[in-house]
Amino acid sequence: MHPAIPFLPTPWFRQDYPAARSLFLRQTEAFTHAQYSNYTHPLTGPLGEPLATDVLWLGPSDSCRVVVIISATHGIEGYAGSAIQSFLLQALQQGQLQLPGDTALLFVHALNPWGMAWHRRCDEQGIDINRNFIDFSQPLPQAAGYKLVQPWMFCADSRQRQQGLQQVAQQLGQRGYEEALSGGQYEDATAPFYGGTGPAFARNCIEQIMARYQLERRQLVVLDLHTGLGPWSYGELICDHPFNSPQQHFAQRLFGAAVALPADGSSSSVPKLGLLDYAWHAIMANNSCFLTLEFGSYSTSCLFDTLINNHIIWARGEPASACHSKGKDDMLDHFCPQDIYWQQALLFQAWQKLHLLFHRWIPT
Repeated sequence: MHPAIPFLPTPWFRQDYPAARSLFLRQTEAFTHAQYSNYTHPLTGPLGEPLATDVLWLGPSDSCRVVVIISATHGIEGYAGSAIQSFLLQALQQGQLQLPGDTALLFVHALNPWGMAWHRRCDEQGIDINRNFIDFSQPLPQAAGYKLVQPWMFCADSRQRQQGLQQVAQQLGQRGYEEALSGGQYEDATAPFYGGTGPAFARNCIEQIMARYQLERRQLVVLDLHTGLGPWSYGELICDHPFNSPQQHFAQRLFGAAVALPADGSSSSVPKLGLLDYAWHAIMANNSCFLTLEFGSYSTSCLFDTLINNHIIWARGEPASACHSKGKDDMLDHFCPQDIYWQQALLFQAWQKLHLLFHRWIPT
């Protein structure tokens, strides 16, 4: 028996990519004047299904203001992100959300479809999309702190690995340790937080989307949906714009004290290399902002342990289908818990933030 709550979130949350994508595409059908496109991925999912990044534009094509909502930058996190996107489409269809004048809404569904389908955070090359946005014409960044955690990364004994990493945390401090481990590394494609040696499929998609819709000419608010970091079910708005920048102040004007800053330590996140944010920063005017909407689940130590275990499974050289079977449940449990209250909290907070944005976004 379900608890007595205003609505059940379960219709929106799927556990495999084809079902999540199908739900999203069904929701788009109600918008007859929408512009739809997709970017086909060259590989397939574990069921042999085609993979794609789906893009939906709602509103006037010449809107000067655009809200962009992205899911599955980190593939496995797309199950929650996709649910939010489908839920928001229904809210728009039913009039529970209304676009302000001269405003368009751009959904980017499953930016990293391979990672979503295979229940991985990275893509098929092992690339963490949120570390891939660097200038590859320059020498790759050297992450000095990562060399301290690397010897423990693939220790098969989980207890021994945790003890070794805890020693590093004591040496660097908790924040320094988190930066060393998760800040981005460009050395080992089999390990977490790997930024790659060139642009990934997802990066190419983003750059094509920006060009297609001429987003550099528009006022933008981008919400990138993530899960797995921070307090249980809380949606933190993370702002990685330069500290004290016009874009930071614009974000705070829209969302107030809810905006958290890695630069001053007020966020659950720490500063990182190669974020997707930086590609958007480069085209944004002062009256625009990029925010990561991060919904917490379990502890940071649990996050790291879950990710490392998943990478260990995939590094063994077994067939992808075997790796997928062994690792998918732990990943889904951490990044999209099958908990009705957690799921309900995500949908409500996403609706609330978009509703707030629509009411506070005043043309300038």
